[in-house]
Amino acid sequence: MNSKMTGWLFLIAPLITLVFWLVSGMPTDASDLGVGEIVGKLGKNPDWLKLSVSLASLGVVGTAIGWASMKGMMSGSNWAYIGGLAILISVPGQIAEAGLIAGTGSAGGSAAAAGAAGMADAAAAAGAVGAALWSASQAVGALSTAVFFLGIASMGIGMILQKNVHIISASSFAIMGILGVAGAAYDYGNVLMAVPYIGMVLTSVAVGVQLIRSK
Repeated sequence: MNSKMTGWLFLIAPLITLVFWLVSGMPTDASDLGVGEIVGKLGKNPDWLKLSVSLASLGVVGTAIGWASMKGMMSGSNWAYIGGLAILISVPGQIAEAGLIAGTGSAGGSAAAAGAAGMADAAAAAGAVGAALWSASQAVGALSTAVFFLGIASMGIGMILQKNVHIISASSFAIMGILGVAGAAYDYGNVLMAVPYIGMVLTSVAVGVQLIRSK
């Protein structure tokens, strides 16, 4: 894959993921909410939630392809090899997290419908399913996100050593990667996880523009 195509993936794919997660209806700070509240929020518009996280997952795949291409452009870098492999390994977990969240929304919608129909037992059962799916999504998401950001940090270090992108962008990837690993390990649902996510996306856009404009 040539550098311009890699640049377009860096420019577009992470933005797709970020935008569709932001508009999906996900709570911005899940750490302040009970599981029942989260299931209820996600169940308000389960069809839109499912569509949003599906499109966000497409962005995840595009991002991974872009990083795999970048790894190929950094031939001989052990840091790039480790980072690219970690990013690829994280993709199934990130997609599984999206699927579990979509399932949480569907269960929340079913619980709300059953409650409105006066079927308390059915509502409680659907709510319990939603709670289990949400808990699973957070466990899978925390692990896969930590692996993803570990890969970003490793790629960033490799870029610093090889000097194949601007030093500020390379350093930003390394820093955002370290922050992402720490955040996912400490409190994945906290709103502060937005810092490494947004920082990584903005840096990806900058690198994408640089690659597209390169001769």
